[in-house]
Amino acid sequence: MVMRAIPASLRAVPPEEGREYAAFVDMSGGSLDDATLGIAHREIDGRFCLELLISQDGGVPIDPSAAVRKFVRALRQYGLERVTGDAYAGQTFRFDFEQDGIEYRVSDKTKTDHYEALEPRLNAGKVELLDLPKLQEQLLTLVVRSARVDHPPGGHDDWANTAAGCIEAAEKVSAQLRPRKSNRRLHRPQTYSPFNPLGSDPLAEYR
Repeated sequence: MVMRAIPASLRAVPPEEGREYAAFVDMSGGSLDDATLGIAHREIDGRFCLELLISQDGGVPIDPSAAVRKFVRALRQYGLERVTGDAYAGQTFRFDFEQDGIEYRVSDKTKTDHYEALEPRLNAGKVELLDLPKLQEQLLTLVVRSARVDHPPGGHDDWANTAAGCIEAAEKVSAQLRPRKSNRRLHRPQTYSPFNPLGSDPLAEYR
């Protein structure tokens, strides 16, 4: 079901005027996991579309503050002023986002909740993901451990958790515009977006 939800070669979808997006972030303490940000929206036909899924620049260990700055730039390109995340590291990352004008909302759901909500949507063909190797690998290797859905021992699920989390966040977002066809294209006319008034590529740094 995961592979069926991934349009080949689709790495990201630029923001589109008139759409309302939702975002979820999974921050990292800097040593082992990636910090990841996902942005999604809900179509009027009920499908959930993952538009962007990015991590910090470089590998681990990471600079969390630099990751926050990168994520804030991406959120603003999609017209977002808030992001949802977990309570990891207490108020640290919440304060960092809010210092840059982004409201950080603590999710009331666990990642197991996110994965359990994602599964029936995948089975029903109601989710479109992105063709990203880490996301694909992590979704395909999730396991149930002590009644929790999680990564296997020694594994990671930061990309998978963020994708599932932002799709769950998009449940609360109003669907707008006509449904997008399932074969979404990465490249669009350069004048498509109010967030890109000069016609440059708004996602160049995320490719």
